[in-house]
Amino acid sequence: GGGARPVTGGKMVDRTREWAELLRSTRPDSSSKPITNILPKKKAPEGGATQTATALMDGMRRTVQMMRQCEGDYMALRGGMGDPERDDVDATVQSFLGDWNGRIDALKKKIGAQHSASPDNLDEKAHLKGMVMLLLERYQDLV
Repeated sequence: GGGARPVTGGKMVDRTREWAELLRSTRPDSSSKPITNILPKKKAPEGGATQTATALMDGMRRTVQMMRQCEGDYMALRGGMGDPERDDVDATVQSFLGDWNGRIDALKKKIGAQHSASPDNLDEKAHLKGMVMLLLERYQDLV
């Protein structure tokens, strides 16, 4: 359990009961409320929306790098890319843009649905909306 700790010989000793008793002894009152009421609230794991936004931003950066690397050959009249190669670059970039647009919209809807159901954490809600706004700005820069 969460209260177990290693002891000599590699065995674990469960200290959960001792830990709970210690917590009860430090409680401000002796009510019958669950012990978890005095514990700090566990922060929601950074995942889902944050990971999606980070992955989208990384993909956009990589695409910009790829575009910069092939810009000279793409723009050159002679000795650069031929029309089929330019078409491949265009199709790849358009595919990425379409995918990102859909993923940003899905992220925006997911965040809206999650926070309309529980409007408690205004800071988190503002942060997530800011992430979406930043993604949309970067997306518009690419378009």
